[in-house]
Amino acid sequence: MANIEGLQMCKNRGTALVWTNGKGTLASFCTCAAPSAAAVPSLARPTLFIRRHDPAGAIDVSNEYPKEVVRRTAAYQEWQKQIYEIDMVSARDSQGQGKLTGSDFLRTAGFGKFTFAIGVELGFKGNLAKQDNVWSLSIDANGEVLADFQLRGSLANARTCHVVAVSGTFTPRILGIRNVRDTVEMSLYVDGTLVDTYSGVAKLNDSHFAKPTVIGESDGQEHRLFEPVLLNIAVDRSSSWSASSIEQRVCNL
Repeated sequence: MANIEGLQMCKNRGTALVWTNGKGTLASFCTCAAPSAAAVPSLARPTLFIRRHDPAGAIDVSNEYPKEVVRRTAAYQEWQKQIYEIDMVSARDSQGQGKLTGSDFLRTAGFGKFTFAIGVELGFKGNLAKQDNVWSLSIDANGEVLADFQLRGSLANARTCHVVAVSGTFTPRILGIRNVRDTVEMSLYVDGTLVDTYSGVAKLNDSHFAKPTVIGESDGQEHRLFEPVLLNIAVDRSSSWSASSIEQRVCNL
């Protein structure tokens, strides 16, 4: 048994403290780590109860143990970050370009929810990311960010690390169901700000999803790129992966 702020918590025989979002149990943890003092973005108001004495969850004790609520909420959000982040194999070729492989279906835009974000120094020109015959993201000679579906944006100031992200939802046509067409909702973010959107009947080429995602240019230009992040969730559809949290992650803010 472990004592957490006066509550008895079963360490090896099940979890005595559970929190929910009011619609059912979201997560249960059995850990004795010290409460975190970091601010936690709000989800639906969590409910804390002592399962050992209140198995039905009828008595909310979250007001009595606010630090425990903060700690468990932070643990849930960290878990949520992990399940939405796509595992990939990263390598660099002889020309200096990065290549991402693995998790082909999740790594490729065109199926469900998708977010790609990368950090870039002001002055970079050329390819940020591309998957041949599928999708691309680049900065042209005038410094304008270009993405599929004619999305455009600009890097506004001389920050050390700018974050460029494309995010959206791809809904495929379902065979056998009439009047259902391929649709795309796509957004372009620069430094955490939504700068352009597209919504309409469209689709990306879904026959090349095994091709690698190529990062950067091969000419060895001086302006660097920062490690990208790929998610199978759209920006701001998860409290753990907001535009600002993606910006912090990519640029290590």
